[in-house]
Amino acid sequence: SRERIQAEIDRRKQAEQEREAMRRKVEDLERNAADARRALEDQSRITKELEEKRKQAEEAQLRLKQEREEAEKEHERMMERVRYEQEEKDKIVQEIEEARRLAEQKALEAQQKENEARELEEQLREAKMRVLQSQQQAPSNNNHHHYMEHPGEYGNPIEDEESDEEDNSTTRNGRGN
Repeated sequence: SRERIQAEIDRRKQAEQEREAMRRKVEDLERNAADARRALEDQSRITKELEEKRKQAEEAQLRLKQEREEAEKEHERMMERVRYEQEEKDKIVQEIEEARRLAEQKALEAQQKENEARELEEQLREAKMRVLQSQQQAPSNNNHHHYMEHPGEYGNPIEDEESDEEDNSTTRNGRGN
């Protein structure tokens, strides 16, 4: 009948509309899924880029740290070298100072010995003079008469004394005055 045909037409139309709606839903879902996939891919790419940048930053930081440590070591080595050179200079200055002090001390000792030697020579001369004077003032009688009778045999005793002095000084220190 005509109504049945109409109902069939309506049913088919409705089914067609439902199929169309379903198809649109599927398309929407597929579009949404593609968008989600793209968003995930973008997220993944961004994450990778960030990770790469983080790695680069870490490497740069490590390089800087190593360079700084190397620079500090170099600075320390330089300071050590400067300290060592200063110590060496100080040692040399000390050695020179010590040598100078020693030389002064030796010169002083030599001067003292020279003074002592001079003093001894002076004392010796005085002692000889005293001996000579005592011989002249109080000669024993025999010698005195003999000397008075034969003055030429003895010569001048003072002259003899001086020549003895010269002989003694030559033999005493092994060389002349």
